[in-house]
Amino acid sequence: MQRSQNRQLTRREPPPTPWRILTTMKRFALLASAAGLAALSFAQEANPKLVQSIGKPISQFSLVTTTGQKFSTSGLKGKVVLLDFWATWCGPCKVASHSMEKLHQNYGAKGLTVIAPDMNEFGVKGVAAKYKKQQGYTFHFTEDNSAFAGKIGVVSVPAIILIDKKGVIRGVWSNLPTGGPEQLYSQIEAKLKPLLSG
Repeated sequence: MQRSQNRQLTRREPPPTPWRILTTMKRFALLASAAGLAALSFAQEANPKLVQSIGKPISQFSLVTTTGQKFSTSGLKGKVVLLDFWATWCGPCKVASHSMEKLHQNYGAKGLTVIAPDMNEFGVKGVAAKYKKQQGYTFHFTEDNSAFAGKIGVVSVPAIILIDKKGVIRGVWSNLPTGGPEQLYSQIEAKLKPLLSG
């Protein structure tokens, strides 16, 4: 009886077979892959809070352009608005500016207002006005908008927001598409046209 108990106490599990090892490795690989995809999906969206605001009214704002013109949520009711958050040190932002100018030229007279709030310039003043003049852009630029940007969930630029005539956010672009400014223009235009005609 004692010998039987000793044998039970000292019994060991058989070593894992190659099949069991392979199965375990596959499970770990699947878990790692799923975690990686989730992380990649999160990383691709630079402004998640802003995206969650689609379908909701934009927060109240008041902006003054580099030429002294004032814009506010109440004053823009009845207009379709495109807010292009940017910074002078942001390369993709400057590329996106070409699309903003083209949209302004093609749809400004049809009810679209394009405003480019500048942000995160580390206290340097006058850079937006200088950039607008250098590039010959005709849409509106504003400066020192970091507080407003943070309020609505802009943490990364470029961040482009399309707002309908009732002040509701209808589209958000947080980076340049792979097709560059032409594809960005087409994506915005596709959402813009129904809003202008509605």
